[in-house]
Amino acid sequence: MKEITFRQLQYLVAVADHGSMAAAAKACHVSSVAIGQALDDLERFVGARLTTRIRSKGVTLTRTGQLLSDRAHAIVQEVRNLEYVVEEAEERMRGTLRLGTFPTLSSWAVPAVVEEFTTRHPEVNLELVEGDGATLSRGLADGSLDMFLGFRTHVGAEANVIHIRDVRPRVLIAAEHPLGQRESVHLSELRDEPIALLSVYPVFDLLSGVLAKHGLADNIRWRGSNVDVIKNLVGRGLAWTMLVSLGAPATSAEGRPLRNLAIEDELASNAIVACIPAGVPTGPAHQVVINLMRELPFPGALGDPK
Repeated sequence: MKEITFRQLQYLVAVADHGSMAAAAKACHVSSVAIGQALDDLERFVGARLTTRIRSKGVTLTRTGQLLSDRAHAIVQEVRNLEYVVEEAEERMRGTLRLGTFPTLSSWAVPAVVEEFTTRHPEVNLELVEGDGATLSRGLADGSLDMFLGFRTHVGAEANVIHIRDVRPRVLIAAEHPLGQRESVHLSELRDEPIALLSVYPVFDLLSGVLAKHGLADNIRWRGSNVDVIKNLVGRGLAWTMLVSLGAPATSAEGRPLRNLAIEDELASNAIVACIPAGVPTGPAHQVVINLMRELPFPGALGDPK
């Protein structure tokens, strides 16, 4: 007598997550025929239709299919978690670590972490994914990420959060700005100047709220989802910006020198964190990344030199 297989459940979850046979097949590295056959076998076993398949419109789950896929998702995640349990018990590394990062951390943190990680552990592959807070949290939930580096304000409820260090926003200006030789600044000293602000969620909401509190929200002239574009505008002297993550050396993508200044006003603190899926133990590969992040110099950290 045939039984339900893990692969059938895995394919059902993939179809539920991706909405089409082709996308599910790509995610599972198999053919669409293999996905379809597995679903057919699963439907015959349970004696109920689980999907409605329309060639031009993809795949939708029936009510029974949705209920089964919800349970299957939990089962698939638990099986994946067994890898971490073995990894932790044996103190060994996995073959691949899928690491997500928030854009303002990526440019300075990721290259240093990747270099040191691969030097120490060349047998482990790092797959890098950059995204906003919602994308990173979704990646943990659906199993496409093993961990992500971001800020405390990015974290959803379903995550194991490891604190790395407390941070505060800092001002970024062109080196030739009249305040460019300063170490710190009051936001009121920039009240008459245009602002370029990163529009990635949730950074824009958080920082525009700070600016509004200081009467500067109307000065936001440019918004952009690419941190390098924001830095280029600043480097050309067209605007100033405020970011939480600023690594040294401070230069724009075009090579223009920048200065990052501490903010003397009282602001709420934030924190850089590492997040792994809820219920997953912190394995050796996770811990290496966390330790490397804690070792990096970071001028925006509370208590660090300005």
